[in-house]
Amino acid sequence: MFFKKSVIIYVALIVFLSLLLFPYARPELKFRYVKVKEGDTFWKLFNNKWEIVSRINKIDKWHLLPGKTLKVPLDWELAKKYPFFPEFLEQEKEVPKLILVVIQEQFLAGYEFGQLKFWYPICSGKERGLTPERVLKTEGEWPTPRGRFKVLYKDKCHKSNLYPEPNGGWPMLYALMFSWQGYGLHAYSIPESLREHFGLLPEDLQVEVKRSSRMPGWPASHGCLRLFIEDARNLFKWAKTGTIVLIIDSFEDLEKNKSIPNKIRMLF
Repeated sequence: MFFKKSVIIYVALIVFLSLLLFPYARPELKFRYVKVKEGDTFWKLFNNKWEIVSRINKIDKWHLLPGKTLKVPLDWELAKKYPFFPEFLEQEKEVPKLILVVIQEQFLAGYEFGQLKFWYPICSGKERGLTPERVLKTEGEWPTPRGRFKVLYKDKCHKSNLYPEPNGGWPMLYALMFSWQGYGLHAYSIPESLREHFGLLPEDLQVEVKRSSRMPGWPASHGCLRLFIEDARNLFKWAKTGTIVLIIDSFEDLEKNKSIPNKIRMLF
């Protein structure tokens, strides 16, 4: 009996220490790799599963270019939960709504009272180590600020006051602005119905979309967080003024129990 109790205590201790040292173990999703050929489309390659591949690779149709290699999941059901955000954040259990952004992963997740509700791919600001050097050499760095912010205001048809330089005016649909300096979460593409509102002709839009790396699979913005338009629309409906936006570098900020500041950061 004593031996049996000792084993139980020993196992419990091992489990406790494992949770303490490795509080969040991410599941493993295995991939095969597909090289894009001339004439390929997401639908042609993956049929009705194309959206999962697009989201995992964080690229839009303009960046499905010949020669590009795509990660394709072997387990489609498990892939729906990728990139495996924690199901529950104990430290955020009192927060009604939280947007957690992980820069190195290029994904965000929405939480309600610490419980995971959804995840979306993003495109953050250009920065060394994450953005291709060839892009940095010509366009420079525009890193997205890290810290704990809150949604200051929402604007369905926001216009940038900075870009294009010098007078701004570029549309930022379904914008959730978390900084008075102009940082926010917003959609990257412009529906046909709203182009006239922003003074953009279709040909102007196509030039801009091709010139700018909208969702290329790596950080390419001027500091804002871009989303696919359907994701931006859903996030806009879900979030409220005052919703917390927590931007961290990597999952290690959660896994290693690093101190996440509770004080809201304000950028003016």
